[in-house]
Amino acid sequence: MSLYTTIKDKMYRWTVTSVGSAQLWHVKEPGVPGVKVNEGMFTVKSFSGNIPQLTPDNINEKVRTWLLFL
Repeated sequence: MSLYTTIKDKMYRWTVTSVGSAQLWHVKEPGVPGVKVNEGMFTVKSFSGNIPQLTPDNINEKVRTWLLFL
């Protein structure tokens, strides 16, 4: 499952995997669903085990907070 948010004109993707890990990605060139894949992605932060619960309502606030400390 993935959620997307934009902060200061930069796109970020939060992805939770079925194996109990999660990654926050920076997406340099967003794609178009069903047409073009995201390009220029790199991992900003990885989680395993105790994964934070991000939702469409709180993703922007949580990612903003994490970016302050990275």
